[in-house]
Amino acid sequence: MVRGLDKFAEHFKGFEKDYVLIGGTACELCMNRVGLSSRITKDLDIVLILEGRSSKFISRFWDFIRKGGYNNKHKSSGKRIFYRFDKPKDESFPAMIEIFSRNPEMVSVPKGQHLIPIPADEEISSLSAILLDDDYYGFILDSKQEIENIPCIPPTTIIPLKAKAYLDLSQRKREGLKIDDVDVKKHRNDVFRLSGILPDDTNIVLKNAIRKDFRSFLQEMSALNAGEEKAIGNAISSKSFNLADELKILKTYFNL
Repeated sequence: MVRGLDKFAEHFKGFEKDYVLIGGTACELCMNRVGLSSRITKDLDIVLILEGRSSKFISRFWDFIRKGGYNNKHKSSGKRIFYRFDKPKDESFPAMIEIFSRNPEMVSVPKGQHLIPIPADEEISSLSAILLDDDYYGFILDSKQEIENIPCIPPTTIIPLKAKAYLDLSQRKREGLKIDDVDVKKHRNDVFRLSGILPDDTNIVLKNAIRKDFRSFLQEMSALNAGEEKAIGNAISSKSFNLADELKILKTYFNL
């Protein structure tokens, strides 16, 4: 389990309607539920749902940051509004927390909390740009579930989100921006890591924009060479991984 996740869940008990976990932590919760292990992740990626009773949650959130003694507090600039907190003095707290809000004006910063701008090259790696899209944001909220009383998204939502993150980071890397290959490939690998635990009785029809993005992802994957196919299999600990078969499964499952 991600370090400090239990502490986070306990602190926000009763506020489950105000946030949802996405990214690597959501992957881990989904994998663990079926008795499988996932890649190691150290951060909590959190989407805040601030359409309703937000003030109490925000106050509770800053209380958590203070209790953990987070040394680094960052805020993005421009349209990509998200916050990052890391290096807590109390090592029982999550090593890193990233939160995203569609309503940044509602995230009031208490006096004494100084936020440092996130460097542009680091900002690019965030899922925030994807979450600004109405289709993806609605997709996340509509699919929200709870595992062990922790709000998160299911594999059927994580997979298209990871595919989009892969496409975006790949494009930015081609444009010459500073993007770590590890960050790009972790999203790709997570798609295939999660494809094995998709529920059998679900019929998913993606909205147009998400459908188009996911189809583009599958097309890019179909062009990978044998070396990349083997690398994916190694990353997800599958000796029998067959890329062509996995692509057929995903194409059929998501009605593409």
